[in-house]
Amino acid sequence: MHQVLHRRNSMWWKALSVILLLYVMLAGFRVPLKSGITYVTPAYESNGMPVQLQIHGYNTFFSQENPDSINMWLSYDERYAVKALEINILDDTTLIAAISLPTDLPEDKQNAFLNAILDLPLGGTVILPAAFELRQSAHDSIAGLDPTWSASPVANLHIQHGFSFPYQNVVY
Repeated sequence: MHQVLHRRNSMWWKALSVILLLYVMLAGFRVPLKSGITYVTPAYESNGMPVQLQIHGYNTFFSQENPDSINMWLSYDERYAVKALEINILDDTTLIAAISLPTDLPEDKQNAFLNAILDLPLGGTVILPAAFELRQSAHDSIAGLDPTWSASPVANLHIQHGFSFPYQNVVY
């Protein structure tokens, strides 16, 4: 009899662990993902050209945002970025950003993959690494670096409030 009671008393932690695991799984399914960018089209363009980038988001609510308060950059690194001139919202998950691409690339490269940075006042800042490829079609080394690269630096970014899991577009 004593052995049966001892066995029951030593099993409480197993029941507690099952309850905790169920709680963690159910709570994890209820926590939403943050906003993110799934892809950008077109995927590449030549330098010096105007481009209309179509940005596709995940868990975004673009139609609730004011288009004039949305900012979008194509960023080479922390020093060089090109800001969108105009943003048009198509629906909750798609918007179009008009960008005038610079005439040259930093560091005399032939091509560069630029990060898409989208700043939403309500949805926070979302980033898609290597979203767009800028290809060098012609280069005038005498003229120097196009001032467009540093005319509008990435600044005054918004934060998405509330608890949510980060959107990870590069999880394999």
